[in-house]
Amino acid sequence: MPASRWWEVVDLKRLAVTAEIPAAEAAALKTGAEAQVVAEPPVTATLSFVSPTVDEKNGTVLVRALLPENNGLRPGQFVQLRVVTMVHSNCLAAPAESVVTDEDGQTVIAIVSGGRAKQQPVKTGLREDGLVEVQGQYLKEGDTIVTMGAYGLPKETKIKVVSP
Repeated sequence: MPASRWWEVVDLKRLAVTAEIPAAEAAALKTGAEAQVVAEPPVTATLSFVSPTVDEKNGTVLVRALLPENNGLRPGQFVQLRVVTMVHSNCLAAPAESVVTDEDGQTVIAIVSGGRAKQQPVKTGLREDGLVEVQGQYLKEGDTIVTMGAYGLPKETKIKVVSP
């Protein structure tokens, strides 16, 4: 008689993603919020549980998102979970590496005009996928901005623009 083996029975129609979210980011999470599983193809899910407590060992909050049927994912698969907590429309965004803190501690972005880069103060907002929402008095859509070497750049300096 062969040795017995233990198998887990899983209902593929009731899959869920479990994630640990840093407590600092968990305040905006609500049951019923839309979430996206970063997979190929992406899968839209719904938060079904947000723990009211913080795990003292790692400072995270446990969340679960229910997956729709026939989503192409398998039990035990590792995926990323993205939860949309806020959406801003009609705003400007810049690469994160172009938004820096100057020597006075002010958040700035270097705008290029006439072969010169001049730091201009900005207010930042949401961050995602390497982009930062920015607002500034002198900032407008289509501006050329410094990305490489923006950190430590003098307040105004002559530069050469190089396109990739």
